[in-house]
Amino acid sequence: MVAVAAYLLLERTVVGRRMYAVGGNPVAARLSGIDNKRARLIAFAVSGLLAGLGGLMLTSSLGVGKPDVRPELPAAGVRRQLHRRGDAAGRAVPRRRDDRRRPHAQLPRQRAGRRRGRAGVDDGGAGDRARRRRHDQHLRPSGGRTMTGPQVPFRVRGVGKSFMGVRALSDVDLDIRAGEVHGLIGQNGAGKSTLIKILAGVHRPDAGTIEVDGVEVAFADAAASTAAGIAVLHQEPQVVAEMAVYENVYLGLRPPTVGPLIRRSEMRRRCAEILARLGVELDVDQRISALSAAQTQMVGLGRCLLLGARLIIMDEPTASLGAHEVEQVYRVVERLRADGLSVVYVSHRLDEIAALCDRATVLRDGELVGRLEHDDLQDRHRLVQLILGVEPSELVRAAPHERGAVALTTHGLCWKNRVVDVDMTLHRGEVTGLAGFVGAGRSELAHLLFGAVRPDAGRIEIGGKVLRATSPAQAIRRGVALMPEDRRHQASVPEWTVRENLTLAALSSFASAGFIRRKRERRRYDADRDRFGIKAVGSESRFGHLSGGNQQKVVIAKWLATDADILIFDEPTQGVDVGAQTEIHRLVRETAREGRAVLFISSDLEETLRVSDRLLVMREGRLVADVPSRDTTLQQVLSHCFGGVQDPLQGVAG
Repeated sequence: MVAVAAYLLLERTVVGRRMYAVGGNPVAARLSGIDNKRARLIAFAVSGLLAGLGGLMLTSSLGVGKPDVRPELPAAGVRRQLHRRGDAAGRAVPRRRDDRRRPHAQLPRQRAGRRRGRAGVDDGGAGDRARRRRHDQHLRPSGGRTMTGPQVPFRVRGVGKSFMGVRALSDVDLDIRAGEVHGLIGQNGAGKSTLIKILAGVHRPDAGTIEVDGVEVAFADAAASTAAGIAVLHQEPQVVAEMAVYENVYLGLRPPTVGPLIRRSEMRRRCAEILARLGVELDVDQRISALSAAQTQMVGLGRCLLLGARLIIMDEPTASLGAHEVEQVYRVVERLRADGLSVVYVSHRLDEIAALCDRATVLRDGELVGRLEHDDLQDRHRLVQLILGVEPSELVRAAPHERGAVALTTHGLCWKNRVVDVDMTLHRGEVTGLAGFVGAGRSELAHLLFGAVRPDAGRIEIGGKVLRATSPAQAIRRGVALMPEDRRHQASVPEWTVRENLTLAALSSFASAGFIRRKRERRRYDADRDRFGIKAVGSESRFGHLSGGNQQKVVIAKWLATDADILIFDEPTQGVDVGAQTEIHRLVRETAREGRAVLFISSDLEETLRVSDRLLVMREGRLVADVPSRDTTLQQVLSHCFGGVQDPLQGVAG
């Protein structure tokens, strides 16, 4: 009886489906309008109730609660009694002969291992030396032949990489000199991140070679790359907010010890020395949560130096920094160059590339398209031409929609330093494109509009009324829907069926008296399959087994099932084939034609121009352009993204 009740609760009710969603993918559950805390609380309560009922039933069946039962029952008797009832717990009760075993008996090998463990608490660095030897073995020198002189300690030759048959890099060369700041530039998807991950040992190249100090090597993992002197400073530093500065500098590293004790005074001293080398004044005991974004970057950079890095790859280090903080990064990069370290500087900001870099490599569509010296980097027009390719032909634009009433407006919207004083307007019946490079603040703005994060300042209005959404559930009730950029981790439960994912954001409309009506779900699937062209075996197909394009169609259909008036598409064609892209573009345009307001976000600038009626451009968290898509060229959009126009604001919030 209890089992039947539990099955019905978990499998057939809205509450059970929501609990399953939180357990399957809590991020996607929250962004689908589910209150995760409430779902977990219900799950704990139900689990406790079921455990209690099960315990009572077991007690009753064994009769251990009766007064005439002997206080001690032989283990063998309990085992037979439970085994006759088919309970797995019966097989877990030890036999009597097991009880006679010495509970503390140890094998000689175990005792020896423990002695070695006690003796190895402080090995005087022998453990580190052994790890370094293992890392050196991972480098696997191939023949030891000298390829280059010492002035080029790091060199990449003919590197190629593909993922699932899609080419990410093809025959790319890169030479990095000692004491050089080398720029790496290109559009989103040009192959920069893939090349960085190959150098960092995260990916192995399918073709080509890497040379360190003239010796050809192959990194087995990230630890081998680190042992070779390569470190990456990510755009989002890997730190623990509630730990001190010196603890974060040593994060993941072996601290100095005396016997079993950590020498925190030595950690503080070495951390202070490294920060002084960078010219940064920080209290090493201060928590990371109290630091600015630029100071946090310096902590990450300090860890790179503590690792003994000779090549530091800085991936968009100023993407989320203000002007004053950018100057601090400039000064630190100059110090690194003066110390003879090599720096690969990845940035979309061409003024930074021109000011800091001795040379630069330009990638486009996974291929090397240009190597420029410092003087050539001052020619912004040439840089843009290399990044973009040949002069773009006239784009085939969609027919413009008739602009309807105002659906959403924002006034002075701010969040941290990612979104800064944004005023914008979305109209019904119009596709508004949002362009910008990585770190411009596009996805952050989308999450603000959807209530996934709370703004620090400003307000959002829908239909003239202020939206005070503190969660996605509240935004959904006001008619806002968000299709996030990561469909597997933010928009779906991959192990669920297509039917279950399709109705997740609107479960109540597929239920009566709290019980889900699966016939309604299947009818919805049949209708959406025909409308969106979803290719699946049936409604019970696993979502994770579908192609990327079909997964994205299911996510779009899921949100259209909510009857939202304002739809935000964040990278809807990311990772899908050309045919699926065309279908998704049609769906986006069709959605606007139905009288809904659409915000279309894409890293592909040409795609954004082709799909949208109006184009917004963000740079460094600010809205810098609002222009009609049909009257705008790709070159002009790039100029806005790079900051190459004198008066970029054109009718913002119109």
